[in-house]
Amino acid sequence: MAKTTSTPIATSKPSKLAKPPVAQEAAPIKADVAKSDEATGEKAAAKVAPKAKSEGAEEKVEITIEKKLIALYSLQQVDSQVDKIRIIRGELPLEVQDLEDEIAGLETRVDNHIQETLVMEKSITEKKTAVKDAIALIKKYEDQQMNVRNNREYDSLTKEIEYQNLEIQLSEKRAKEFQINLDLKKEEIERYQKLLSDRKNDLEIKRNELDDIIA
Repeated sequence: MAKTTSTPIATSKPSKLAKPPVAQEAAPIKADVAKSDEATGEKAAAKVAPKAKSEGAEEKVEITIEKKLIALYSLQQVDSQVDKIRIIRGELPLEVQDLEDEIAGLETRVDNHIQETLVMEKSITEKKTAVKDAIALIKKYEDQQMNVRNNREYDSLTKEIEYQNLEIQLSEKRAKEFQINLDLKKEEIERYQKLLSDRKNDLEIKRNELDDIIA
């Protein structure tokens, strides 16, 4: 008996075709594009930020250099002015210093002379006092001679009177010498005081000239 071949019968409807995955893949692509744009923006921002910082730093450097140049110019102007003053004033500072030293020396000399005159005046007074004392003693001894009992006492009083007379002569001589020296010293003091006054006037003039130059 011959075998029969049976054709299979479709028992169900054919399934619908699956939608192409293009639509599903499109979304990830857009997301990737967005991410790429964002990354590009960040990189651009990152490049712009350092550039801005660099420009700010350069501006600060330029300002600092400008200030330094201005300060250097001002310093050069001051130095030039100082040199100009030094040239104009010339020897005035040295002349002022010399006058100050001379005045100090004259003042010291005048003070020393004044002290010497005080000592001389004291010595003159002492010698005049010694003369008065000697005169008083002579009168005393002469009165005693009127009451002596013998020649020995008389001779002794006579010698004392002679000694006091010598003291008077010596004291008067010393007093005259002191007076002469005192007069000379006073003349020197007057001369130095006049010279001192002239030097002080000269110093004032020189100082005014120096102040006018510096001002």
